[in-house]
Amino acid sequence: MQVPEDYPVDEPVYVVHAEDEDRGDNAELSYILETNTQLQYGQIFRLHRNTGEVWMDIRILSRAR
Repeated sequence: MQVPEDYPVDEPVYVVHAEDEDRGDNAELSYILETNTQLQYGQIFRLHRNTGEVWMDIRILSRAR
């Protein structure tokens, strides 16, 4: 996935989607970042536990050329 440098911080950059064939409480899904992913990218991205929306917590800075 690539995110443009000027992507707004107040909009999700991606939405994770999953489905479960169970019904009722067993069909409820929660999204989390795996531990190593959280450690490596948790300062940049956050994942909404219920909606699966991935948000950037910082604006990407362009590299000096």
